[in-house]
Amino acid sequence: MKRTQRLSASDPASIRFAADIIRAGGLVAFPTETVYGLGCNALNHDAVARVFEAKQRPRFDPLIVHLADRSMLEAIVESMPPTAYRLMDVFWPGPLTLVLPKRAHVPDLVTAGLPTVAVRMPAHPAAQALIREAGVPIAAPSANPFGYVSPTCAQHVVDGLGDRVDVILDGGGIHHCRNDRYLAGTSSAGKRHAFRDPERHRTGNVHTGYAEHSRTRPTPPPLRNPHSDDYSGGSRNQTRGA
Repeated sequence: MKRTQRLSASDPASIRFAADIIRAGGLVAFPTETVYGLGCNALNHDAVARVFEAKQRPRFDPLIVHLADRSMLEAIVESMPPTAYRLMDVFWPGPLTLVLPKRAHVPDLVTAGLPTVAVRMPAHPAAQALIREAGVPIAAPSANPFGYVSPTCAQHVVDGLGDRVDVILDGGGIHHCRNDRYLAGTSSAGKRHAFRDPERHRTGNVHTGYAEHSRTRPTPPPLRNPHSDDYSGGSRNQTRGA
């Protein structure tokens, strides 16, 4: 029986090793600013299937794809509306998730067969380092069995998933809640080439007036990233994870 390797998320050698695992089709649990994620190469169908199997996650439930920088969008997103750029300017890196038309080579398993893909850029330095070192977008739901409480430390991942994970990058405890993670999003309204007005799918601590404002005015209102040093709002209640 294989044994999960638990490595320091602050060690560059561990990041390189975990990135090799991602590129080889393996699963890596890693810290984000909200919860620990269970990551794989988002463009590798077999690796994505392993995530669903490890979590016992139903295949009708799509995954979020995590990026290290905007240049990675080109590999997975077919088109970008101006509103999405304005939202990214304010809230990336951070827990804002955008839903955009996907490219054809993004596995349907990632998107549950939908023509759109959910993307975000995590703010946690270990998550950014892992994605950048792997050189591929990483699909990652929370690193827990489906329907269980989201993990906020490496031991939670061990307790929930055990040896179903190849590597756990231990970044210590996470103090933000899952409610911070799913925020205002944008949608193609089910049409691959017809992006419309921003549509809020699930709220969090991003001021939803931003998306509303962008429908009618070219300049968005000044807002703060929830993960900037001077932001203090938001609940800390833990919720059940997907």
